[in-house]
Amino acid sequence: MCSPRVRKNRYHQRPFNNGKIVGPAIALITISCLGLLGTGYSAVLALAGEVQIDQNDPPWLQEMERKTVGPFAFVVQATFFVVNLVIIAAAYLQIKRRAYVFAIVASVLAICNIGSCCCILDLPAGIVNLIFLLQPDVKQAFLTSVK
Repeated sequence: MCSPRVRKNRYHQRPFNNGKIVGPAIALITISCLGLLGTGYSAVLALAGEVQIDQNDPPWLQEMERKTVGPFAFVVQATFFVVNLVIIAAAYLQIKRRAYVFAIVASVLAICNIGSCCCILDLPAGIVNLIFLLQPDVKQAFLTSVK
């Protein structure tokens, strides 16, 4: 006996893949935690440290080394410390499917986060997160989770 053919309902929707939200958010949290460590360390060094300049370095590198200390360097690093905190908070809310616009802003901040060497990792993570967030099913998941 042959089994009856199951007719697919064209209105039947597949269950939402939660990995589109959770995976990129976890990546942003992980990378931003590394960024917190890097910018925090750089901010402390900017206030407390004295730069050791090698006289054999080219002049442009000596000038760059001089600019890594002082109040301006501290303000720059402290700003990116706060940026990393914002990214972590938004990614946490993204996992909870809250604050859709805040998650998009955090993705853009991750793309622009140049406070430490984590920008090498933040750039692709922010782009992937932004691509997923702009998909219609992900936006619908955020909208339907609001109670």
